[in-house]
This record gives sequence, C-alpha cells and structure tokens, in this order.
Amino acid sequence: MGVGLAASGLAVVVVLSLNGCDAGSDPDGPGTADTQSSAAPAAATAAVEPARTSSYRARERSRFDSAGADGMVAAGGALWVKTDVGHVLRIDPGTDRITADLTVDPRTGQSFYCQGIGALDGAIWACATRKDGTGVARIDPSTGRITRLVHVGKVFDQLALPSAGDAIGVLVDDGEALSLVPPSGAVRTFPLGGRFQQLAGSGDTFVATSVVEDSATVVDAASGSVRARLDVTDARMAAVVGEDVWVDSFDGLTHFSDALSRRTVYPGLIAGPDGDVSTDGTSVWLRASDGTITQIDAASGAVLQQVRPGSPRSGGSVVAAYGSIWTTDSEAGLITRLRAG
Repeated sequence: MGVGLAASGLAVVVVLSLNGCDAGSDPDGPGTADTQSSAAPAAATAAVEPARTSSYRARERSRFDSAGADGMVAAGGALWVKTDVGHVLRIDPGTDRITADLTVDPRTGQSFYCQGIGALDGAIWACATRKDGTGVARIDPSTGRITRLVHVGKVFDQLALPSAGDAIGVLVDDGEALSLVPPSGAVRTFPLGGRFQQLAGSGDTFVATSVVEDSATVVDAASGSVRARLDVTDARMAAVVGEDVWVDSFDGLTHFSDALSRRTVYPGLIAGPDGDVSTDGTSVWLRASDGTITQIDAASGAVLQQVRPGSPRSGGSVVAAYGSIWTTDSEAGLITRLRAG
C-alpha cells in the first residue's frame, strides 16, 4: 500500500475465461479547455476534535487474513478486496466469509502486482498486468470470469479505479493522461497537463491528485475537459461528494466547495502516503497511515468520530459499507471489519 511515484506491482487470479481484449484512445479530445484556477482561495480552519472516540478492540466484528490486502470496493452486496499478490477477494458481509478468491493475472512476481480496484454497472474492475503492460480487467461478479481486458498502461500505484459518468477512470502515460474505460466500446484518453498519481470520482466528476504538481485537477467525466486546478500541497488521496472535493494534503484534509471556490482545512487530519480517503456518499472517511480512522459529515463538515488501533498499523485503505467500517493492513495481510457506530 502506498501512493508513491514508483511502481509497486500487483496482479494474479483464477482466470476462468477471457472474452475480449480492447484498447483505444482519442488523442484529439477536448483536453484542458475552459480551465478554472482556484489558486489561493481564502481558507477556513475546521475543528478537528471528534465528537466521540473509540478503539478497534471495542468495535471489531471480524477479521480476515489475506496476504497483501489493500484497496477495496463495496458493490453487488459484497466487499471486494484487491491484494498486493494479485488476487481479488469477495467477502460476503452477511456471513463474514470470503466466498471467492480470483486471480487477475496468472503471472507471479512483485513487478506484476499493481494496485487498483473499482466497480461500474454491477461489474468489478481490477488492475491486471500482462506482457504488454498494465491494464484493467472487468470481472463478472456472478461467475468470477474476466469479460474484458483493456490494455491502457495504467499507473501502477493508482489505488482506486473510480467510476464517473459511464466509465472507469484510469491514469495512464505515467500519470500525464486520463483514460475513460466504458463497459464496452472505445476508450477515450485526455491529457491532464501534469503528472498525477491518484484518482477519485463520482457523478460526472473525476479528480486527479499529484504530490509532484501540488495540485488536484478536476475533470469533466463526459468531455474529458479540465474544469479546475486546485492548489494543494502534497495532494494525495481524494473523494468527491456531490459537487464538493475533499483532498488529503500536507496541511490536512482540505475541502473545496461552492463551485470549488471555498476551502476549509482540517489541520493535522492527514491520511499520509500510506493512508486513504473515501466516501459513502454522506460522510468522508480518512484512514491515517497508522490506521486511525476518522469520519467527517460531508454536509456539515463536523468530525463525527475517530476509531483508533491499539498499536500502529501499516498502510491500508478504508471503506464504509453494510453497516460497518472496513480497513486493510497490507503488511500484516489483514482485513478488519469494525462496527460503524
């Protein structure tokens, strides 16, 4: 787990069938027209003291051992976990059991184990590395079969494969472009005007973040045009809630709202290079590099709660779904399910 610039590899799963391999791009797309700059908006400081605190021990419902457990997505009534040894796991939240263990790449070796998992239109998408590069694979959740493999040259360390509009977003060309991968049909690719490492998305919006550019770039999911460039020091993981953008940064979690013109900073509330930021649509969840999980109400901006491990965890991600908080610990090979409240 990590959001660094170097490739960290990932790929492997019981490939039951492969119905197609696609690739495509539109280098003449709309690009960066009508860009809005939000350099140095007036920043407000938010209160970061949580309304309540608890411990993993008090909240723990179950745990699962899985080597290299990392990124997660909730879809189709299950939790899906991408591992750093190339597998995709399905966890049934009703039975607390791992009900499927799929291999997204038959090759072994760390150089093939890329990060990345997401969901779109009932299907799961995961990073998959082949001889000709790093792509993404569409998995039928009912059969566990790969039904589409798209060779796009994905950035290895892109932790999430978010969906917006009618496509999965993938950072390509060493993070300098965004490919939009639909369930079927041609892939469209657009320049980003910088080098980016992570991607978030929801509705009609993608947000690419960069610790190199100190920027979060907001992209229209339909046209591929850049709507705004947000100045954020060490911009790492992000979340999109409605029209608002939340970005982990050096200064703390940063909230852009009101057409991206208003900024609120949560000082010291930091996911860091081995943490994560996600949303369930009503709350923003931040997992710090040590495993501490914080919930922020997206509407009011209030810090609702914080759940802390008894001892520091290694890098991992966080998802709130099925009445629970799910978090991974990649080095320990652990998935932990916590009661949400």
